[in-house]
Amino acid sequence: MILLAAASAVAHACSFPPLAPLMVDATRTDGLGPSAPDVEVEIVRGTAGHDTPRGWQVSSCNDLGLVELTVRSATEEAAVGLALDWVAGELPVDLLLPEEIVSGPSVLLHWVDGAVDEQEPLDFALRLTPFDEAGDAGEPVVVSIFDPGSTACRTGAGPLPASGAVLLLALALTTRRRA
Repeated sequence: MILLAAASAVAHACSFPPLAPLMVDATRTDGLGPSAPDVEVEIVRGTAGHDTPRGWQVSSCNDLGLVELTVRSATEEAAVGLALDWVAGELPVDLLLPEEIVSGPSVLLHWVDGAVDEQEPLDFALRLTPFDEAGDAGEPVVVSIFDPGSTACRTGAGPLPASGAVLLLALALTTRRRA
């Protein structure tokens, strides 16, 4: 009887399917990639759990931090693939960016963030390059990933945050393109 009770309390590991690589159809190429997309960013941080009417609720996913990037294209030529590159700031230790072009329009990145309610700030930037189904690259866009965290004790000003570095980088790229 005790064995059955223990078996019913076993938590299954939290897992996500791997990011799917973009399947390219080279017969559809026109040499033009998609326009620079609008990107929606959603951030979820690790947590110790939460109180519910049935008691304290936790899961095997509580310690994960998540960033979901969703591409919204302004034109009919929608991006179906994305390449992600680090630009500025500090990535979470366990966050690995895909090395290949992945299928979109959404990409879910995850890392072990800790099953605690106090989280350090996140501040980094990624360059997203959209690709169409023929594998043609479009105009990249730099996306700032920022979360103030929840640490109770902060002192002094730190280095230039990635969001500030993103603005400087965007200004430099814009100036360079006009020249």
